[in-house]
Amino acid sequence: MPAIHQPYAARAWHGHRAGRGAIAWAGAALPSLWRGRSLRWQVLATFILINLIAALATASLVLFNAKRATEAEIAASVAMAERFVRTSIDSLDRAMPGGLWLEDLPGRIGPMRHVRLLISTVGGKAIWQEHSSGGGARPHEAAAPRWFASMVHVDDLSREIPVISGGRRLGTVLVTGEPEDEIAEVWSDMADLAAVGLLVDLSVILVLYFAFGRVLTPLSALSAGLRQLEQGHFRHRLLEPKARELADLACRFNALAGSLGTAQAENIRLNHRLLTAQEDERRLIAHELHDELGPCLFGLRANMAVLNRLASDLPEEKAGRVRSRVQILSEIAGRVQTVNRRLLQRLRPIALGDVPLADLLAALVSEFEKHDDAPDIAFRPVQLADSYGDCVDLTLYRCLQEGLTNIVRHAQAKSVELRIEDGLGAVRLSLRDDGLGMAAGTPLGMGLSGMKERVHALGGSVSISAWATGGTCLEITLPAENPESRRSAIAGHEGTS
Repeated sequence: MPAIHQPYAARAWHGHRAGRGAIAWAGAALPSLWRGRSLRWQVLATFILINLIAALATASLVLFNAKRATEAEIAASVAMAERFVRTSIDSLDRAMPGGLWLEDLPGRIGPMRHVRLLISTVGGKAIWQEHSSGGGARPHEAAAPRWFASMVHVDDLSREIPVISGGRRLGTVLVTGEPEDEIAEVWSDMADLAAVGLLVDLSVILVLYFAFGRVLTPLSALSAGLRQLEQGHFRHRLLEPKARELADLACRFNALAGSLGTAQAENIRLNHRLLTAQEDERRLIAHELHDELGPCLFGLRANMAVLNRLASDLPEEKAGRVRSRVQILSEIAGRVQTVNRRLLQRLRPIALGDVPLADLLAALVSEFEKHDDAPDIAFRPVQLADSYGDCVDLTLYRCLQEGLTNIVRHAQAKSVELRIEDGLGAVRLSLRDDGLGMAAGTPLGMGLSGMKERVHALGGSVSISAWATGGTCLEITLPAENPESRRSAIAGHEGTS
């Protein structure tokens, strides 16, 4: 390529790339303006866009027809004025014996519609000029704007008519078309039409806005209801709208919510039976360990004490060997007792069912406060019943145990606020600390995962959130509509234990 053409080619290439970039940007921007908008907005925007396109097409057609009509009207007016002027000159020339004078013409030809008349001498000196009287225009019409007049503008039409009398030329009458009043008529008609169209469009948009509001309100309620179902609130019901189709949707939603509620209640009942069976099995094992293994260990330690006393009757060498073996057996028996106590505590707290729930939880808190690095724990039970049944009581106990264990191990907290209250058919446990908190996206350990599974099996909910100022909040809600024992609320636990 010659060097002289390179700058042009580079500009063309950059211009091509810029054009493609603009098209790509528009292609990406337009869908983003459409996505996420409400159905009402999309329908109204579509209606407005269609009306704008129709208005532009109508305006273009009106302007095209107006230009053609104006050209025809001005051409006809100029032709008519030409004939009238020629006729007037001939008749005036015949009527005047001394011949025609230019000064006699203005009174005979007068003003005419859509034309301008100019009478001049042979030398080109103008002696009379008359503009169109605007006979075709309506009195209230204003002049059209310049931009509109330029769009409807027609080419100048003019005719030169010589004034001849007695065989000599006296001057010229110039007839020129003036389309201003015709354009003003077209502008007035278009303005009236646009005003009527705008009023009709605004009325239709207003009607569509409220009509879609009536139609979309039940759909918004349906969306909110589905959100409630997603969150597990199966008691939510929709009001039936008047529209048959929407009423059918509401009926189907309510039937679905009822079925899901029934299934959830059945699952909770089955899970409750499963947990109850598990707890019964745990209780049986705990009793076996306590009633069988405990006495055996006690008997073993008692017999070892007897052996230790009998060793004194043996020779010193044999007595030392026996005492050494007895000491080893005693240590083993001690470790077995320790493991047995831990198993009993893990299987089932010994005091569960024998003391009020608030006292059971307070004892658990006291155990954690004995640790050297344990935080200050403020325990606030509010109107708590003696018991809500073994499943609920043990679940609260285990959740509090797991929560305090995680705080002591990981949170490095200085203070903990523990609140448990009974209200509106549910027991709520809230555990808040001022420690390090949990980072977003941290996976739950086995303890917290098991806690959530147990709470969900009873139809409850678990929420773990981080505070903006630091620390973690564990909130647990368990249904307690029919506790097995609600003898009386425990007094004196409103303060800090």
